Parts: sequence; C-alpha cells; structure tokens
Amino acid sequence: MGLGHCEGLMEDDVYGSIASTEELMMVKTAYASDGVVDRRILSSIITPTPMDPLRALQIKWCVNGSAPKIVSSMVRKRDFVYVESSGIVMNHSMKKLNWVLSKNAAIGYAQTPEVCWVCHKNQSSSLLPKKLCRICRGRVCHTCRKPQELCFVDLHSRKVRKYKLSFCKRCVHAAHYQRTLEIAHDELVEENPWAPTSFEVEKV
Repeated sequence: MGLGHCEGLMEDDVYGSIASTEELMMVKTAYASDGVVDRRILSSIITPTPMDPLRALQIKWCVNGSAPKIVSSMVRKRDFVYVESSGIVMNHSMKKLNWVLSKNAAIGYAQTPEVCWVCHKNQSSSLLPKKLCRICRGRVCHTCRKPQELCFVDLHSRKVRKYKLSFCKRCVHAAHYQRTLEIAHDELVEENPWAPTSFEVEKV
C-alpha cells in the first residue's frame, strides 16, 4: 500500500499502472525498466470493455531478472504468478475511488513420497544418497539402481567423454530388449542424442 500525491486524474494513474495484453505489458516494461524479462497472461476473468476500459481481473505470470551487476551472475531469475485487479467506482458521496491490486498466487505442490518406485521401500530414513533414474525420473534405492557408463561428445571440445549415469532396473531391462529399429528411429528424431545436455552427469 502506498500513500502520496501525483499530478493528474485518477484515470491517468490506473491507466498507467495496468496492461491488459501481453504487448502492453512489454511496452510498459520498456518505459518503466521494471526488470521483467518475460511475461504471459494466463487467464482473463474480466477484460476491459469500451464502456469500462479500466476494469480488469487477470491472472498473470512474469519473470523478474533485475539484479545489480555486481551480483547478477549469482542471482537467479525468479518467476511469479499473481492476480491483478483494477477499476474505478463511485462511493456514496459520488466520489471516485480507484484501485490497482496485485496479489501473488500461492501454488502448492504435492509432496513426492520418498519410496523406491521399483521395490516400493521407504527411503526417507536411508543414509545412502538418493538417486533418480535418468530415463523415467523415478526415485530408486541403492539396490534397485544400476549405474551405467555411457559416452557422449562434448559440444565445446568435440571430444568423447565418459559419464556415469544412474538408471533403475526396469529401464535397463527395457533397454536391453528394445528393438533395434526403434532405437535407430529415436536417434534420428532426437536433435543431438550424443550430447549430454539433457542429463545431470558425473564424469568418470
């Protein structure tokens, strides 16, 4: 909440504070230099009309990339989902009241149980490092994990490097019995199957 004085009409204040389209959001960022590097309108519940051009209720998403240059390499960009509402009404004394409200939307995420998806044993009390299968992304315990050494081409040095990746028993078994024609087809569809860009890898 802010309190202060500015020259102009209430309509000027509301009009300068809202943007009902993604294009207007981009233009507003260019003028205000507010640090927003990307934005989307997720849903328009109430859209402005010719009869009420300043009334809006929208759900928006934006990415804020502003940070001092001295720490810009250490600060990660943050994104937000928020509800924005604006409008002008008349009170009982026939005086105009305007509002522009923005409220961050809290998003809850389901907690993934710490169980091995192969043997279904609880891993929450295990002292061993918890790993994910690089294919199915399922959580696997030490017993059901099958580390495999695979070779990839480094995009910068153009050298072949060997990496150790973690897979679950089921995916390793499926890979052993997958048809050769299916593997050849997938390699053609994949943009660069021999680059380690899609894996979090450990160099051997």
